[in-house]
Amino acid sequence: MRPVGLDELTPFQRACRDALVAAGIPAVADLNNLDENAGVAPCPVNIDGTTRVNSAFAYVDPVRDRLIVAGDAHVERVLGRGGRAVGVAVRDGERLAEIGASRVVVCAGAYGSPAILLRSGVGPAGELAVVGVKPVLDLPGVGRNLHDQPCVEVWYEGSAELIEGMERHQAETGWRPAEQVIAKFPSAGCRQGFDLHIYPVGGYSENLSAWCWFLGVACLTPLSRGSVRLTGPHLEDKLVIDHRYLSDPGGHDRARLAEGVERAREVARAPELRKLLGRETSPGPGVSGRQAIECFIDRAAVHYYYPAGSCKMWPASDPDSVVGTSGRVHGIDGLHVADASIMPAVTSGNTNMPTTVIGERIARSLLGLP
Repeated sequence: MRPVGLDELTPFQRACRDALVAAGIPAVADLNNLDENAGVAPCPVNIDGTTRVNSAFAYVDPVRDRLIVAGDAHVERVLGRGGRAVGVAVRDGERLAEIGASRVVVCAGAYGSPAILLRSGVGPAGELAVVGVKPVLDLPGVGRNLHDQPCVEVWYEGSAELIEGMERHQAETGWRPAEQVIAKFPSAGCRQGFDLHIYPVGGYSENLSAWCWFLGVACLTPLSRGSVRLTGPHLEDKLVIDHRYLSDPGGHDRARLAEGVERAREVARAPELRKLLGRETSPGPGVSGRQAIECFIDRAAVHYYYPAGSCKMWPASDPDSVVGTSGRVHGIDGLHVADASIMPAVTSGNTNMPTTVIGERIARSLLGLP
């Protein structure tokens, strides 16, 4: 990954960066520095020349000649025999095929991985029987502990000066990214690291046919927990995905977001940004005071795109645990899970790089490497 220079920022992102610094969040050189608990900087980008590198380019392309990739095929369930995974049943349109394997590694994400295990009969036996799945292994934690980082958005009108600057930037550079800068910082109640993000988003939305400007606020350490459940035994049966946002009994998640909204408003009032923005349109100036802000959060909270935890990695003694430290599913040989679903708690930030590390570590473990 390479750092992004301040000269590469759009006028909106540059103003937001400067306003965040003015509001007391220190400028840092590298957002990924684990020794820094607070900081604001442009996000590093994984670009090779003009191409954004993804996991397929980095990990699949070098060994593509040794792989068989089945496109538009979906795993319905894992096949088992004698307490061991022996393959998968794959649906390709109307055709159902069975593929044998000496080891199965499930990497379908925080929604898909528990769904595959549940359809395979691995999960809470009572719940599986109700939806028509024959229980194979009573493992109550499958599908539980689902969580994501809740966020809210503070929206503003933009000035003619801001729009002109954005259009000029695109004409000069050929691009106009909506997101570039992130600020990480601890709330008043944070005891370790940081637990809040402010991420500015600004540009022209083709979907809305309008210019949009907002400061997103995310709670990075949510305590609320939800679940993934089946409605039936088949691949086409819909899942019930319920994050239960803001449901933690102590109100931790709601309080953190409320503090983040107050901080975002402080940033918007900084001279570096105030001159480019118009009035606050959501939640709006009439929503003031902690109680009113928390009521707004209850109505407006959305997800941050980082679901995790639904196949929790923990010792088998924990009733909600699904896999051990090697990703192996408790009670079944030859069956592993390797994605963000095994995180006991979501990382304080984006999950893409930590999930890549999970894949690397479990792959090395399966190969007997340190």
